[in-house]
Amino acid sequence: MEKLRLTDLGYFETENPLDGGACPGHDQDWYRHWFRRLAGCGPTTAANILLYEMLAGSLGGGRGEPAPLGLREALEATFSVARPASLERLDRMWGFVTPSKRGGLNSTAKFCEGVRALAAAVGIKALAAALDVPKDSPERPPVEDVAAFIGEALGEDRPVAFLNLDNGAEKQLEKWHWVTVIGIDPEDEAGVMLDILDNCVYLRVNLNSWMATTAKGGGFVRFRFER
Repeated sequence: MEKLRLTDLGYFETENPLDGGACPGHDQDWYRHWFRRLAGCGPTTAANILLYEMLAGSLGGGRGEPAPLGLREALEATFSVARPASLERLDRMWGFVTPSKRGGLNSTAKFCEGVRALAAAVGIKALAAALDVPKDSPERPPVEDVAAFIGEALGEDRPVAFLNLDNGAEKQLEKWHWVTVIGIDPEDEAGVMLDILDNCVYLRVNLNSWMATTAKGGGFVRFRFER
C-alpha cells in the first residue's frame, strides 16, 4: 500500500464560534452544555466526515462535483455547511449521532446508526462499513487488514472515523474518544502511521503501537453515500 491522504483538507475548514478564527474541522469544546463538551467527540467526528463528503462532492454522486442543488438544499436544511454555522452544525449532528449518559457513543454500530439516520433525513443512503478491534488481543484483526480497510476509503477520498476506547502506549490519542483519519503512511520505519484530525488539531499516531497496547480496543468506520 502507498501513502494516502485526503485530497483537499481545506474542505474541513470551519469557523471557531468562540473567537471567529478559522479551524480545521470541529471541536467538541464548542458545545454550550458541559455534557456535550464531555461526550461530544462522536458527533464532532461525524460532522467532520459529513462536511468533507458534501464539499468534496461525493454526496452528489461523483468526486469533485458539488452536490446537486436540490440535495444541497436538503442537506443544508439538516446539516448546515455555512462556516459561521459550525456550532449549529454540531448541535444538529448531536440530534442524530447522540451519545448516551452511560458510556457515551462507545460502539461503531451506534455511530453508523446515527449517520444513517442523518442521511435518511435528507433522502440519501449512508452505506456503512465497520471494522472492530476487540478488547481481547487474540481476536483482533491483523494490522495489515486494518490498514487496508482504512486505505480503501482514503483511496476514494473519504475520511474514516476512528474509535479509541483505550490509547495504550499512544500518548497522542485520548481514551474513549472518536477522531477523524485523514491519511495513512504504511512506509514509516516505526510502523503504519495514521494522520488524524482531533478537535481542530492534526496529529500522527502509530497504528501498530495502538493495536498492540490498547487495553479495550475500538474500531473504524467508513461510508459511501448514494442518492
